[in-house]
Amino acid sequence: MAGIKSIQVPDELVELIAERRVIPFVGSGFSACLGVPTWDELLAKVSAKIEGALPYEEIRAYTNGDPLQAAEYLFLKSYRRMGPIRHAIEQSLQSGTAPVLSGPHVELVNLGCPQIYTTNYDDYIEDTFRVLDLPVNVITLPRDVATARNDVTQIVKYHGDLRHDDTLVLTESSYYRRLDFESPMDLKFRSDLLGKAVIFMGYSFRDINIRIIWFKLMQMMKDIPEEDRLQSYIVRIDPNPVLQDLDHSVGLKTIVLDEEATANTPELRTARLAEFLNLLGVRASPSSQMPGSNQPMYLSSHVLDRAEREMAAEGGAASRRVMLGIGRPSASMGLLVSRRLPRQLFKKARPVFEMALSGGSPGVFARYQAYYGSSEMLTFSVCQALCASFTRSNLLADSTIDWSAIWSCGLSEEHGQLIVSRLTNEIGYHRGGHRDRDLAFTVDIVSRMLSGELGTFSKETTDLAESCLIEASDMYPSISEYRPLSGTAPTVDAILAEIDVASDGDSEPF
Repeated sequence: MAGIKSIQVPDELVELIAERRVIPFVGSGFSACLGVPTWDELLAKVSAKIEGALPYEEIRAYTNGDPLQAAEYLFLKSYRRMGPIRHAIEQSLQSGTAPVLSGPHVELVNLGCPQIYTTNYDDYIEDTFRVLDLPVNVITLPRDVATARNDVTQIVKYHGDLRHDDTLVLTESSYYRRLDFESPMDLKFRSDLLGKAVIFMGYSFRDINIRIIWFKLMQMMKDIPEEDRLQSYIVRIDPNPVLQDLDHSVGLKTIVLDEEATANTPELRTARLAEFLNLLGVRASPSSQMPGSNQPMYLSSHVLDRAEREMAAEGGAASRRVMLGIGRPSASMGLLVSRRLPRQLFKKARPVFEMALSGGSPGVFARYQAYYGSSEMLTFSVCQALCASFTRSNLLADSTIDWSAIWSCGLSEEHGQLIVSRLTNEIGYHRGGHRDRDLAFTVDIVSRMLSGELGTFSKETTDLAESCLIEASDMYPSISEYRPLSGTAPTVDAILAEIDVASDGDSEPF
């Protein structure tokens, strides 16, 4: 990926994702790109709204930075009522960014995991499923555990939901009450984990809650032979050899996403996490369907950003290579054409697709037309692709393309001149004793220009186009009689047959 060095994804984790035997366990760091505050920032905002509470910097100093004690103090200052704290948290968690714009959230959906656990109070994970029109079962209350559906993804709000004060695990006392690990949510986690692996994301693992959860769970599963337990993981952005050894000591393998510690902004760190999840999905399901279903994966903002960077890095070189029928398009093109584009990403995706179209990238045409309809950009890009042997075969083989709609948008004067110039070059190539099939398809496009199907052009352009067709017909007489069928793909079999005959008489290979 341009701008991101290779991320190592364990083969055994890929296999487990493909088998749908992984439980993602998501923390607050996962939603950083949506502007969700860190625990410190959240508690600071809450303290500012609690009447009679000390400034948060003083609270933090007096509690030695312990968020559980800080939350317990704020609970006491709220007369032991969760309502004021819950209200303040709810206001602080509101984000102006739609979760479907978060690369990690969409790529998490693409993994097709049966259960996703989270200690977050926000609704961003389940909202992503809903925006993508995917069924989801949110589990917060004991009755939810009893009625949980196994045919849709379960989002388990492990530390509660803001809609239900008595479910929230936030303060020191509420956390201590959970240490017996016998609540319905705890019993469900223990049950779900049998035969599955956990992957923690969005945690530093300095978080005492996760260390205790994992320790207690391992204690309860000590009767299960170690060789029968699946390897579980924790994802870190930066390397930390001390914490990695501590992780290992409790049975967690660390996956470091930025070994060189160069991801020094929230945007870069988010891109690292999104790319890791994207790689997991690509390797676990090369067919671009979610593991265990025929549901297509979704394009994420991360993949769109990656494709844009890759194409921008090549500049106009990619377009020129494709026009000449050599080279290959960006590696991200496969994802652009194989994944479903969420409606909320149309605006963001359009310039990326148009950049891909300008390079004649195969497979993009039908997707562009499906998402945005026909346009001059699409028409010109199809014309470019028909002139290039590498992209032409893919384009002609695509039965979903509406040729009538494509031709109806026409070409601009500038684009028409470029096509006629291409025909001039093709004629010179054949005059030089070379042979290829690009000439026949370029003749088709120029003929459509002269017939009026592709718009109207200046006298200078039409005169040159007519002159080029006369010159080309001197080599291949069928060109003089060729009339393209309006609203259809090129039908240039007669011209191709003449080119093939001429090629057989050449000393050079076809």
